[in-house]
Amino acid sequence: MPRRNRYLLPVLVVLLFFTLKPGGGEPIRFHLDKVIHFCMYLVLGLNLMFASREKSGIWLLWGAVLAILTEIAQSYIPGRGADLFDSLANTLGLVAAWLLYTRFRQPVEKGFKYLKA
Repeated sequence: MPRRNRYLLPVLVVLLFFTLKPGGGEPIRFHLDKVIHFCMYLVLGLNLMFASREKSGIWLLWGAVLAILTEIAQSYIPGRGADLFDSLANTLGLVAAWLLYTRFRQPVEKGFKYLKA
């Protein structure tokens, strides 16, 4: 049974808002754009991992599907465009979240148990 994560829905809404809003104005520099994509999906991935620790690999896959679908959707939004490197940055953010989660899950959960006691 997935655990409740009160941050997952707000993170998803913010991510979709900024990813799917029409473009306009000054474009973001190439490298900064990729860093933003990486960070957004890192935060999403961590929230997905903490929401369902038993099946974190499945949630990682769903996050990657979302990353690819949002890039495809951007090709239909005025002022936006699909970019393979954005999808790569998104997916790398998810993989980094999975690596962080698997490495630090037990110490973090022990810390939370200690704080609750």
